[in-house]
Amino acid sequence: SPNENLAREVMELFSLGEGNYTEQDVHEAARALTGRTTNRLISYLYRERQHDAGKKTILGVTGRADGDDLVDILLAQDACPRWVAGRLLEYFEGVAPTETRLADYAAFLRRKGYEIRPFLRRLFLDPQFYRDEVVGARVLSPVDYLVGSCRRLGLDPPPAFIVAASGLLGQRLFAPPNVKGWEEGPAWITTSSLMQRGNVMGALLGVVVPRAERLDPFEQFAAMDAERPAMDSGADMAMDGEALMSAGDRVARPAAPYSPPKARPSQLDRLITLVDRANYRPRMNLIARITRRGLLVDRDIVDYLLDELLAIEPPAETRELLLEHLRRERRSYGIEGRLVNSGAVGERILRRLAHLILSLPEAQLG
Repeated sequence: SPNENLAREVMELFSLGEGNYTEQDVHEAARALTGRTTNRLISYLYRERQHDAGKKTILGVTGRADGDDLVDILLAQDACPRWVAGRLLEYFEGVAPTETRLADYAAFLRRKGYEIRPFLRRLFLDPQFYRDEVVGARVLSPVDYLVGSCRRLGLDPPPAFIVAASGLLGQRLFAPPNVKGWEEGPAWITTSSLMQRGNVMGALLGVVVPRAERLDPFEQFAAMDAERPAMDSGADMAMDGEALMSAGDRVARPAAPYSPPKARPSQLDRLITLVDRANYRPRMNLIARITRRGLLVDRDIVDYLLDELLAIEPPAETRELLLEHLRRERRSYGIEGRLVNSGAVGERILRRLAHLILSLPEAQLG
């Protein structure tokens, strides 16, 4: 009476899909897997005396199959490359493939002996991978969102921060809720998790500080930590968190305090503490980026950051709201001239703008 769970799941979830095997195939596959177990250290162990060496018929193939033979039988089924290719295509594209596209990629996967690297290389170089139907159709998982944002921004946070932040957002790496894995797509986004994504991105950008029970990134940033600038022209110097903090120490606080909504401060503060212990400061220079591109007016700056940080175009009204946000930030800091000449204070304004952009619903799509 062998346990049939692994036999059923390896066919249903990882190789063939429902409808491509029978209950009898499950029973026979379970016999083939007998003897395979683990020890107390959860290391693989094979006990030959517990293996059923008798003849079995699995998916029409009769013989004294063991676990390795079962794998060969599954890979030889026409349904297997279709199932694997279909899962990969839908995962990366965010939409179910057409029959023609599925058949093409399934045949390619089989020709390559199920090697995933050439499959993905072909997919990512395929012009159809970038068709309008696909771009922005996939809701990013927490780790996709975090790593993708860091790459776009040129940030290199401690790996432990990414692991902890991903867990906070609902994806504990290497610990899925069940053998099937996480529910992908829209299931990643709730009102709470969307706000938490903004909080985590604020910590990565160095615009969220500990001890505050905050923050809804869609609220007005201008009232937070508003500073009157100590102007300098350091567009080419490296900007890190310490430089921004020192700039903030030289200026006055706003008269009206900002009271944002609470957002599970204990977990967020633990993340920020982790960053502090790792001595992480976000070393980036958005001022230098816009200087190199000759961006002098606010609208061009907003358009540039949107193009850099989002995979899809936001609505026109979102652009206008971001532009108005940048103008309010300028007024609160007393900056009337070119933003590129405002040094550390300008860098802080741009980081807040990037934080706001990466908190948008559009930033959760890839």
